[in-house]
Amino acid sequence: MNEAEKEVNDQPYIYYWKAAVEHGLGKKSEAVASVTKGLALAEEVGNHDYIRMSKALIKKLK
Repeated sequence: MNEAEKEVNDQPYIYYWKAAVEHGLGKKSEAVASVTKGLALAEEVGNHDYIRMSKALIKKLK
């Protein structure tokens, strides 16, 4: 995921899935940071699916 982030760092899906992996690894604070960045990008481009998914993941992480 880190390599994908380096290649395509302006797409919300990268940060959503990075957060999902981090969550699975028990890295809660890193997951929150990643999904928050992805949410901001999703809102910027109006990607409603990733806005909804990111908000749900943030809620799950808190």
